[in-house]
Amino acid sequence: MKLYQMAQFRLADAPVDHPQLPTQRVLLHIQSADAFAQLGMPDGVQWELARAAEHATPRDPFERADADYVRARIELALGRCEPAWQYANNSVRTWGPNDRRDSAPARITLATTHVIVGDSDAPKLVVAALDAVDGLRSARAYAMLAPLVKALSARKDSTSVELARGLCMAREGAR
Repeated sequence: MKLYQMAQFRLADAPVDHPQLPTQRVLLHIQSADAFAQLGMPDGVQWELARAAEHATPRDPFERADADYVRARIELALGRCEPAWQYANNSVRTWGPNDRRDSAPARITLATTHVIVGDSDAPKLVVAALDAVDGLRSARAYAMLAPLVKALSARKDSTSVELARGLCMAREGAR
């Protein structure tokens, strides 16, 4: 949280005509809102999202996809599955099939929302999320699977339990 606040402070010194300034401001406010959401501070989330709304939406589709993924995380942390699904879905649709590293976080969040609501597409999306992470060989990428494992573990059906077990084994193998 403090790093985002420091970055916002430093951004105030940037030249006002810098072409990336509006985008950087939006992304920093969204990241700060995510930090507040992870800390369980909904007032901070709303304040940062309101500040993000004061700036133009990023023009670059991939920057918008990143912002949508973070917004999906925020909504999921606040327990709002429908908007989380919409943001995660928008982000996933932006990335191409070869953008595994960039699309993995959004794919994980999209799968998590489907698991939480018990959607019939959940197993297929869990596999897609795992496939996106599988080629990355990064402990951080596998650590991002924690919310998905938690959501799967909360379900009592055999498919969810089996998928959660498989994800745990994959995470252990990455360490």
